[in-house]
Amino acid sequence: MRNPKVRSYVCRKEGYIVSTSSVIDLMSEYLDHYVNSDVETVEQKDFDDVKKILAFICGMAPFMPCDGIYGWTFSLPEEGRKIFASLNLKDRTYVCRTHKWKPDKHEKTPRVASQMISKKQKLNRVSLVDVEINENKSRTIEQLMERYFEAEAKVNVFTLFRNDELIILKPFPSCTKEVFQDVSKRLDEDPQKVKERLETLEDYHFDFFCGCCNEKISGIFSELKKEDIDFLFKNDEKATTECPRCGKKYEFKRELCSK
Repeated sequence: MRNPKVRSYVCRKEGYIVSTSSVIDLMSEYLDHYVNSDVETVEQKDFDDVKKILAFICGMAPFMPCDGIYGWTFSLPEEGRKIFASLNLKDRTYVCRTHKWKPDKHEKTPRVASQMISKKQKLNRVSLVDVEINENKSRTIEQLMERYFEAEAKVNVFTLFRNDELIILKPFPSCTKEVFQDVSKRLDEDPQKVKERLETLEDYHFDFFCGCCNEKISGIFSELKKEDIDFLFKNDEKATTECPRCGKKYEFKRELCSK
């Protein structure tokens, strides 16, 4: 599976950072079980949103603490879907998962909820950002990203998807409005030309890693009542469950789960 690759650039003189992140092909490998599952099926139209969100959280790496862990949940009520993703900058790993969702009556607007954790900065903060529903539904994800930056960083940002790449432009306090608008326009016209003029800050390479294992998943059974365990193994001496984050399947025998 092709993993996300992120590169950050800086223009110290004019005061801004450009982060680029490759858009990953999630139609293969670890999301395959969705397509073949009778319980949870991701329609092809939903994969574009998943790919954009994964590119977004990885593209956030240059703006995160070096030991930062970010968790994101994008709620899309009109599509009836939630998308979860997390990024561990210290280990350079990520997780991404999507599932169907039936919103309540009051859950009408698209929302992104994030949790940011950093031991070094003693940071553990949860944020919520909403955007109004508009006719251009293809822009919902981008608008959530832009609103998130505005709410968290208190600055305007420019985001652009071009040729399977997400580009994020974030200004420093010293960057003037005129420079920001000019760079945004040039990125929109020819992003490669702009990047060639910038100084490379850092390259990031991320791998998919959930961290689940037999011991952790088997903990689910320890919380069940005996009658529930009896029901699970009523017709078979084996039971199959899957990790709620990555979808990896685990098989357990009755004798290992009995109390």
